Amino acid sequence: MLRLQVIGLILWALTGCNQQIQLITIQNGTLTLEFNHQMHSKVASNLQGGSQLMQEFQPTEYLKISNGSLTDFNLESHTVSEHSDVLGKARRHTIIGILKQANMSIEKTVTIDHYQGFEDL
Repeated sequence: MLRLQVIGLILWALTGCNQQIQLITIQNGTLTLEFNHQMHSKVASNLQGGSQLMQEFQPTEYLKISNGSLTDFNLESHTVSEHSDVLGKARRHTIIGILKQANMSIEKTVTIDHYQGFEDL
């Protein structure tokens, strides 16, 4: 039995008629993974008495360029679907963000698969 729990803690901010995702929280076994509106992430332990693993959100995937780093992607969407491959059945989270700067637009996609039988990973 899959003990995966996706906490329904997706906060929405209303701007006119548009809705913007502010926070995505994914809980699985002993870990919680969170993404903020810039697609920075934070990992926390769900163990009773466990210490917090990360105090602040960090840009964990980013691009290095000649004059710095591209780190802040506007969180655009979060979808959850069923997935199956050689490792077995999984619940797949696909998180997409867009960075628009000057004359460029870059899409960042993070995919997280939770496999049955590996609830604590």
